[in-house]
Amino acid sequence: MSAFGLPHSAELPKPGAAALLALAVILAMTLACNFPLLATTVPEPEGRDTLPPTATASSLTTERPLPSATPSPSPSETATPTVTPTPTERTPSFTNSVNANCRTGPGTIYDIVRVLPQATSEEIVGKDLAQTWWVVENGVRCWVSAVTGTVEGDTSGVPVIPAPPTPTTPPTSTYTPTPTLDIYIPLPIVTRITLPPRVSSVSVTVDATSYTGACPYRANWSATATATGALTADWIWQTSYDGTDWADTGWFGSVTFPGAGSQALPAYWFQTPDDRVIHARVHITAPNSIYSNAVAVTIDCTP
Repeated sequence: MSAFGLPHSAELPKPGAAALLALAVILAMTLACNFPLLATTVPEPEGRDTLPPTATASSLTTERPLPSATPSPSPSETATPTVTPTPTERTPSFTNSVNANCRTGPGTIYDIVRVLPQATSEEIVGKDLAQTWWVVENGVRCWVSAVTGTVEGDTSGVPVIPAPPTPTTPPTSTYTPTPTLDIYIPLPIVTRITLPPRVSSVSVTVDATSYTGACPYRANWSATATATGALTADWIWQTSYDGTDWADTGWFGSVTFPGAGSQALPAYWFQTPDDRVIHARVHITAPNSIYSNAVAVTIDCTP
C-alpha cells in the first residue's frame, strides 16, 4: 500500500487537460492565500516533534508585563520637586523730610541720641502702640517722631516696643526758671517824696514892643511868677542891649506866696533920650533859680 492507503496495484484515472488546468488554478489561489501565514511561521527547534502533553501554545509565548499607569521611578530617577520662590517682602523704612532728633524713647522728654539729617532713610524695627513714634536702626537704635518724615513699606508686622523709663533728669533747656523763695521777704514800703515848693514859671510883658516919637521915652515891663506852694521868692530884673550879654539892675526884692498860685512882681521901667533896643527879663534866685522870657522894645526917637 502507498502512503495514502491505496493499493499499489490500483491505478488512478488520469485527469484531462481541463481538470489539470482547474487544479492548477485552485493550487495557485491556495498558495496565494496562505503566503503570509507561511512567511510568519516560526520553525520549531530540532529534536522536538511534538509539544509536551501539558504545554500549550500560549505558554510558550514570552510575555512582558504591561507598564503600570504610574511607573515607580527608581531611586536614582526620582524627580526633584519644583519649589516656587516666595516673593521677598520689602523691609519698611523711614525717611525724614527735615533734620530730626532721634531719642532714647518716644517723647521729647527723652535724651537725644543722634540727629538724622534731612532725607535720611533707615530701617524701621519697632513702633509705639499709636504709631506716632518709630524705632529706626542704622548701627544705633533710637526713636524718631512720625511727623518728621514718611514711611515706605508695610509696617503691620513691625513689633510694638514698650517705652523705656523716663530719664531721671530733664533734658537740657535754654529756659532757666526763676527760683522760688522759701522765706517770705516783705517788699519795702515806698514813701511818696514830696518836693519842696518852688517857683515853676515866670512871664514878662512890655507895654509896647516898639516906639517912634519924641524922646526921652520910658518903657515899662511887668512880670508874673507862679509857685507850687507857700514860699518866699527872691527876684531881680536884668537888661541887655544885644539879648546875650545880661546885667543885673537895681530892681530886686522878695515876694511871698501863701500857697500855690501866681503873684505879680514889681514892674521895671527904663527911660532913654536916644534910639535904643532894650531887652529885659526877670531872674528868680530863690528858693530855686529860674529865668523868665526876654522881651525887647525898639525905640526910634524923632526931633
